[in-house]
Amino acid sequence: MVDIGSSVLPPGDKILFSSLVENLSSTTQIIDSIYIKQDSLLLGAFYDHTFGTAIADIITQLMPPINFVFPEVGSGDPPFEECEIDSAKLMIAYSSWVGDANSLMRVRAYELTGTNLIFNGKYPSNINVSDYCDRSKPLADAVFTPVKGNLGKDSLNYLAIPLSQEFVQRFDPRFAGGENLIYGSIDNFQQFFKGLYITTDFGSTAMLNVSLISINYYYHYRRVGGELVNLVLTFPSNSEVVRINHIIHPDRQLVTIPDTVTYISSPANFYTQIKIPLNNIYQQMSEQIGKNKQILISTVYLNILSENVSDSYLKVPPYMLAIKSASMQSFFDQKRLPSSNDTCATFTQALRQISTDNDTTYSFRFELSRMFATEFENYQKAGMPLADTLQLTILPVALSLTSTNYGTAISSATHYLPLCGLALRNEKSSKPVSLKIIYNGY
Repeated sequence: MVDIGSSVLPPGDKILFSSLVENLSSTTQIIDSIYIKQDSLLLGAFYDHTFGTAIADIITQLMPPINFVFPEVGSGDPPFEECEIDSAKLMIAYSSWVGDANSLMRVRAYELTGTNLIFNGKYPSNINVSDYCDRSKPLADAVFTPVKGNLGKDSLNYLAIPLSQEFVQRFDPRFAGGENLIYGSIDNFQQFFKGLYITTDFGSTAMLNVSLISINYYYHYRRVGGELVNLVLTFPSNSEVVRINHIIHPDRQLVTIPDTVTYISSPANFYTQIKIPLNNIYQQMSEQIGKNKQILISTVYLNILSENVSDSYLKVPPYMLAIKSASMQSFFDQKRLPSSNDTCATFTQALRQISTDNDTTYSFRFELSRMFATEFENYQKAGMPLADTLQLTILPVALSLTSTNYGTAISSATHYLPLCGLALRNEKSSKPVSLKIIYNGY
């Protein structure tokens, strides 16, 4: 049998396969702030020799016990003969920490007295605390070490910080208009008590991953006949109120970045931006397959290698996102989900590599075929201008995963909040950022 398939096709009708490899330039992008809405929050200060100091404080409202009413003396069967408020404590629970477990920390809490917080408002991580809080007099303070926090029933370390009797009396709604007014709605309560600013004011060797904040209000009642019941009323910081992580990097200007790498560091510190010469790449591909042919993308791999950083304590983030720089804010605002089919963003995990001399590094591979195909189709078929440069931002993200009947699915993607840091090799290193494209023309 003689194969006459491709031999009888005119040269212009043949499907041509080709590939292109391009080294790319990259720069470190300074991130002044991000918008965070997380279940857990950071509290503390941590200095890293490579990526500098991160300081994290918390601004939060509290959720009231809607429509709660204290027992009324004389009511009930047997009747209540006494109902009294005993004490109050600020509770801070943390699931883990980064840094020295035995380092001394002092936490201080202040009452919010300034500008009102608005639920579903957008608050950046570099929010001006002075607009919301007068820090002249703390409500509570405590000195502790992370490892010596009390161990709770859910294996969480927690701090229980007593509040003054003056606060206990002022916080008693019976002295401030009654329970029906103060606990009648969230708005009523937040006019009565706007919330808390929680900070640490010395130590730079530990950062707590805070999972729970509340004010616990302890009270008791006694019935005729002597029955005594001790109870607690909880005012939690939860998803139904405003929670803000205030994050600053006070010595960022002192961080020195070698010219062979770019940095990525969270929270809200450094990202890496990569420049892809999109128009030039398209012209190279067109010349290779012929000007009159349509370009069909098969695969596009963006490959990035990390550089081992020996003097950093910070770990590599679990997931990294490659996203069009111009789309980053809207991507998170709209709560989009990254995937290989997305036209603006895709994610990957770090691939650990161990060399023959036991040096551990990581590589990252992003699949960008859908992104490139959309750019070229818009140009070829819709006549839209093709940008000279496609700018991508590489950043750490937190992905929430859920199990389905078809496997594991991503349910949310947010900026990565925990401490992390890594150095990525750039075009001045021996193994720069590279783009490999496999395509054909028809």
